[in-house]
Amino acid sequence: MRLCLLLSLVGCSFKAAGVSGDGAASVDVLDTGTLSGDEEDTGEAQGGSDTPSDPERSDDDLDGYTEAEGDCDDDDADVRPGLPDVCDGIDNDCDDDVDEDARAEDPFEPNDSIAHELGDLDAVGSFEVDAFLHDEDDIDRFSFVYTDSLIDLDTLTVELTNLPGDITYKMKITALGSGEEVFEDFSTPSDDAMIFTLESGLGYDSDTFQVTISSLGGAGCTTPYRLNIVHSDWWGRP
Repeated sequence: MRLCLLLSLVGCSFKAAGVSGDGAASVDVLDTGTLSGDEEDTGEAQGGSDTPSDPERSDDDLDGYTEAEGDCDDDDADVRPGLPDVCDGIDNDCDDDVDEDARAEDPFEPNDSIAHELGDLDAVGSFEVDAFLHDEDDIDRFSFVYTDSLIDLDTLTVELTNLPGDITYKMKITALGSGEEVFEDFSTPSDDAMIFTLESGLGYDSDTFQVTISSLGGAGCTTPYRLNIVHSDWWGRP
C-alpha cells in the first residue's frame, strides 16, 4: 500500500518536471494566454491615435512663417513678418499697423513742407490731382501760377472731391505773393466737395497759390481725394 502511494507521487512529479539537456531539472510553465504587466499592449504604442500637431506651428500657406512665429494670416502667403506694408488696407507685415509703407507709393511725396509745383495754370487750363493722406500727420501741399487781367473776366475754382465721411479734411489756400490766406474750411461727413472760387472783378488777382490739404481725423491711402483746379473765363475756357 505504501509502495503504490509512493509511486503515484513520483509519477505526478514526472509530469510537472523534466530534465534539461545539461541534466538540470526544468519546470514547464503553463501558458495562460495572458501577458505580464510589462508586456501588455496598451494600444498607445501600436494602433493608438497620434497626438494632433499644434496648428500654430504649422505653416499652412508655405511662406516660411507659422502663427507661432508671427504670421497673422497663415492662409495668405502675401502676409507675413518682414514684408513691405503696401497700400491695400491689409496689415502685410503683421505689426498691427496698416499701410504704413504706402508713403512710398504717393507720387507727390515729399510735399509735407515744400509744395509740389503743378505749374502754370494758364498754360493748361486745369489741373486734376489724385492723392492721399497716408496718415493723420501727413500734409499735402500743391502750388500753381494763376494769371488774370486788369479787367477780370476770369474765374479760378479749386475743388476738393472724393471725400469719405470718416476723414475730416482741412483745405487752406494761400496767395504766396501777398501772403493772404484766401480760403480755409473743414469737411463734414455730409460734404461731397469743398469748393473755393475766386470771382472775377476789377484788379489783378495774379499770384502763385498754394493749396494745403491736411486731416483733423482719419487718413488712408485706399481713399484718395481729388483736387481739381480750373481757370475759366467768359469765352468758355478751359
